[in-house]
Amino acid sequence: MNIACSTTVGYKQKLASVLQRIQESGFTTVDLLAIDGWAHINPHDLADQGEEGHGLITDLLARYRLSPIALNIGTRTDLHDRSAEAIASRSREMTTMVRLMNVLSVPIAVIQPRARDASRPYADVVQACAATWREMEAIAGRSGAKLALELHVFSPFEMLDQARALIELVPDLQVVYDPSHLVMQGVPLRETEWLMDRSIHVHLRDAAYGHMQTRLGQGSVDFEWVFHALKRRGYSGPVSIEYLQEDHYDVFEDVRRLKTMAEQKLDR
Repeated sequence: MNIACSTTVGYKQKLASVLQRIQESGFTTVDLLAIDGWAHINPHDLADQGEEGHGLITDLLARYRLSPIALNIGTRTDLHDRSAEAIASRSREMTTMVRLMNVLSVPIAVIQPRARDASRPYADVVQACAATWREMEAIAGRSGAKLALELHVFSPFEMLDQARALIELVPDLQVVYDPSHLVMQGVPLRETEWLMDRSIHVHLRDAAYGHMQTRLGQGSVDFEWVFHALKRRGYSGPVSIEYLQEDHYDVFEDVRRLKTMAEQKLDR
């Protein structure tokens, strides 16, 4: 199995710099951040740039001999924002991102739900998110692209019961299996297993209660169990190592170790 590296490992750097480091670390595949206002591709800006923006990205990937396996997308507006302006902006951005996926031959987009909304009942928030999800899926579906929701801390979908609430409204919802956001909130790892049945993408990094990220081996993510559970299901989708850049140590030390571990365990 080919294990990819997410550009989260250099989210404070320019895309060219992080791609170079990923390539030098022995990767041939990459998971690209496209989260508006953060890194590395702004969907709103790319919608303005059009084909020129696509060309800049394809040139960088070719320079560093990296093939993208997924885009990690966060639009400018939150998933729950149903204002006319937000719907129009999000449609334009998603149409642009799906075109980029076609150019890059990327089949999967991970969708960030963005921020919570504490101003109204949670049931209303879920209804709004479900409506947005169906619109985004319609845009992606026209080109055969698949969307996967990432359960993310500080979003409307950070806990298992919240994921189930959305699934009630979107029964065919597909997700990313990323245990770090749940482990950091004290959710026992084995309670996350059912998410694997809906997963079309996997993110890996170590984490512990109160800490979204720890050094590999110092957290609570039992990778032996994770790899065994994935293999038991015959999981064959993409896997990305998603360590976040740190100022006090080089995360590539853990990235390379986790890459080797994943290749050994998932290829058996």
